[in-house]
Amino acid sequence: MDTKSQLPDGKEIADVRAYKATLASRPELLARSLVRKLATFATGVSVEAEDEIVVDAILEKSKSSGYGLQTLIHEVIQSELITRK
Repeated sequence: MDTKSQLPDGKEIADVRAYKATLASRPELLARSLVRKLATFATGVSVEAEDEIVVDAILEKSKSSGYGLQTLIHEVIQSELITRK
């Protein structure tokens, strides 16, 4: 089984342990994905390129909490991603 992979930024991932270590060292990757999925679930509409500014703002507001789930959900619900759709 080939477990090698590559992230969109080009970083090579050798196995599952390396993938977990990468996510642990860059929690904003997981948080960004979660914000996009939460917004899509809440609105039924995929997050578009023009929405990335709002996603970035949500991540910035959530950074101080360590991208905690409760904070992410709160920020998504109060964001333009939800209120304007």
